[in-house]
Amino acid sequence: MKRQVITEQVVRQAARDGRPLQASDDAIFTPSAREAISDFKVQVVRPGSTSGSAPHVPAFRVVGVATDHGGVGVKKWVCAVLEELGVEYRDHGVNSESEVVDYPDKAAEIARKVQAGTYWRGIVIDGAGIGSAIAANKFRGIRAGMVYDTLTAINARAHNNINVLTLGGQYLGQRTVAEIVRIFIRTEFEGGRHLKRIEKIQKIDDEERGA
Repeated sequence: MKRQVITEQVVRQAARDGRPLQASDDAIFTPSAREAISDFKVQVVRPGSTSGSAPHVPAFRVVGVATDHGGVGVKKWVCAVLEELGVEYRDHGVNSESEVVDYPDKAAEIARKVQAGTYWRGIVIDGAGIGSAIAANKFRGIRAGMVYDTLTAINARAHNNINVLTLGGQYLGQRTVAEIVRIFIRTEFEGGRHLKRIEKIQKIDDEERGA
């Protein structure tokens, strides 16, 4: 018998309907479905059970971090905050201002990992944070946002459900960076009316790509 596959679209439909998600004992959950279950707080019900249970999601949610040569110092601050929060991360460099790289390469490196489900979320730093957001958003399923203070950080997560955060290394101080990263990690997507808008963004993406 063919195993049930739970995709992100299935989870979103359950969230939109406000109902539990029925899953067989051997159901396969795609990486994006696992994240959606967490973000939208969808209850997963197995056969013969009356209470919800999440699929076997890894205990540690890994965050990918990268920068071009313009954000080396800020990357150190970011990694320090992730360590403070007890969040596992992977450092994709660079580690020296003399190590010149182009920000689209680093943004793509992290976006691909998030897209594949290897990383839960990503953080990319360049001079202004704008270019990395543009590059990362070229990848289907990536919602990258350039954030510059606590208010935009809250909005980006609670309303836009961003999964890649981009920062401007030339314009942000250490305290601001720390506050933004804490919000990015801790703030949950509110769903509700915002879910419909996220789905419209995804529909635009699908239509433009001919999906």
